[in-house]
Amino acid sequence: MLQQSRHALCALTFGPFLLVSSAFAQGEDAQLAFVGDVEKCKAHLAVSVELYAKGDRAAALHASHPIQEIGNKVIGPASKVSADLGDTVRAALRRPSADLKAATPPQQYEQTVREAMSTLDGAVERVVQEITPKLPRGV
Repeated sequence: MLQQSRHALCALTFGPFLLVSSAFAQGEDAQLAFVGDVEKCKAHLAVSVELYAKGDRAAALHASHPIQEIGNKVIGPASKVSADLGDTVRAALRRPSADLKAATPPQQYEQTVREAMSTLDGAVERVVQEITPKLPRGV
């Protein structure tokens, strides 16, 4: 009986801490995955700017397609924060390819990419804030 009481006491004492630490670990994993995917998108776009500036439009177009490769991993979490944020992120990821297809001047394309990156950075702030686990009251 004493052994069962100790186990129950331990469960009541440490159980909440284990649940909280588990929630934070899951939240941190989601944050890291989202931020990593955003940075991959930004890297694709940065490479596309360099390629386009060198005159390699076909390679730049290929490099500017992060939405096809990992876009849903970025758009999905943004959409969970708000539908508007998801739509904004989707549009920001699509615009560089559209500009390349329209053969915009390299300076204009670079500006488009800067704007897309800024949108992605803003999405990171909002999504990470939203998926950060909240500590239960009294812990």
